[in-house]
Amino acid sequence: MSALWIGIIIGFVMGLTGSGGALISIPLFILNFEMTLKEATSFSLVAVALSAFFNLLTQWEEVDLKLALWIIPFSIISSFLFIPVKVLLSEWIIFILLFVVSLFGLISVWWPNKNKNDSRIRKENIPILGSMLGVALGILTTLTGLGGGVLMMPALISFFQFPHEKAVATSLLPIFVTSVAAFLFQWKDGLQLPEPKLFFYLFMGILLVAILFPILTRNIPKTFTLLLRKISFSLIAIFSLSSILEALP
Repeated sequence: MSALWIGIIIGFVMGLTGSGGALISIPLFILNFEMTLKEATSFSLVAVALSAFFNLLTQWEEVDLKLALWIIPFSIISSFLFIPVKVLLSEWIIFILLFVVSLFGLISVWWPNKNKNDSRIRKENIPILGSMLGVALGILTTLTGLGGGVLMMPALISFFQFPHEKAVATSLLPIFVTSVAAFLFQWKDGLQLPEPKLFFYLFMGILLVAILFPILTRNIPKTFTLLLRKISFSLIAIFSLSSILEALP
């Protein structure tokens, strides 16, 4: 499978589920480019960053900049600090982390937390909660190659009471910045890059879907889209984990 088709698949998954781009890109990189799990989790950050960037362009007005700017510096710092940790971890440990995050994602998709909190308390705790979320995001992004949407979405909806659209938009900015930073840190640490055309075709595939997906899904009812998102994320998680498990030594 070419990088262009992988980009199209990643873009479609991101548009449909909002948080499954890295989860599908990891096994596709392993199966099609003979990458190790560690390499695939590093290069999945490119797909995550591209998808987050394109989606961010159309949702910028919904971003809560105050919260995002609290999350970003802490996510970058924790990402940098955990680069040596990833080097020491075995691929089996990384797989276990992917399994735990995927399980958490499945639970949050099928049984969303509807807890309501006092808005005054939320505003007063933005620095604390934002920094904690940033640390968790940086660690998760570096160790697993996932963008962190499965972590941030439940947190933004539950603790900050953001509506779904605002939660998605606000999560995209830290995910984009942290994914770029984590990839650059790992590149500087010795990650070997593939041929430049892989990145080009990946970019073109994701861009194509980013343009067409909103047009193709404009008239689809939200209730159907929500159900499709749940089913799609579940199937992607099962496919991803089973494919990675088969590829492990």
